[in-house]
Amino acid sequence: MRCCIIYLFLGFALCAGGCTFLTETNPEKPWSDARYRELVKEHEQRLAGEDRDQVTVGEAVMFAPGVAWSAVEWSWNSLTGHTPGRYARDLTHRNPDIRRKAIYVLSDRKFGRRPPYTDYYAHMAGDDIDQTVRAAALRALNRSRARQTSLYLAALKDPSEQVRLEAAKALANIPDPEAISPLMSLLADEQQPRDIRIAAADALRAYPRSDVAQALIRVLAGRDFGLARQARKSLNLMTGKDFRYDQQAWLTYLTSSDSPFPQC
Repeated sequence: MRCCIIYLFLGFALCAGGCTFLTETNPEKPWSDARYRELVKEHEQRLAGEDRDQVTVGEAVMFAPGVAWSAVEWSWNSLTGHTPGRYARDLTHRNPDIRRKAIYVLSDRKFGRRPPYTDYYAHMAGDDIDQTVRAAALRALNRSRARQTSLYLAALKDPSEQVRLEAAKALANIPDPEAISPLMSLLADEQQPRDIRIAAADALRAYPRSDVAQALIRVLAGRDFGLARQARKSLNLMTGKDFRYDQQAWLTYLTSSDSPFPQC
């Protein structure tokens, strides 16, 4: 009896949810950017397919509780308006909290970590007036492994600490030789917040060069143990060696070894 009730609920919810999604509207604000507005209809058609590409009631009956739960979850999201189409339009909402939430929701889905969404994130990371939205957009690009390195480099000079931190984290996963000098500057700047300096030390592991290694060695004896620990870890990844926090031992290795960076 209980199973019958569940399946009846699923059938009703799926039908209602499908109608809700197909008639979805945004009561707050239309797309404000011309590039977005031109693609709204195309996105809604594609998003409808992606959002409905979950399960049918028949599949829920045939394939165990996990599939049934996916159907319930999809139906509930459709009934409450939490659909990709809604969040795609929310990217240009006047409220920065809503824009930021839309970025996080979309980038948490596989389709939201590829174009055209990564193009939207890049636009927002560079132009949005709210620093938390710019930081969220950079994080989404990082999750998407989008090669927007010129944008990350520019964001390293952003007045917002949060934005600079997300830019440094992105460059840790998506290296660019142009990032070496600004990352070394961040690492050496004691006026920078410790998290940004730690992120810079992490990103520098991707550049096995003598000058980079020496910059990391210089912070090993500093007062900030978290920074010193990350510098040691980056040196270990670059060289395959571990001289702990002994600056002299690291310098001796760099100058005496014919090939201090085995992976090069």
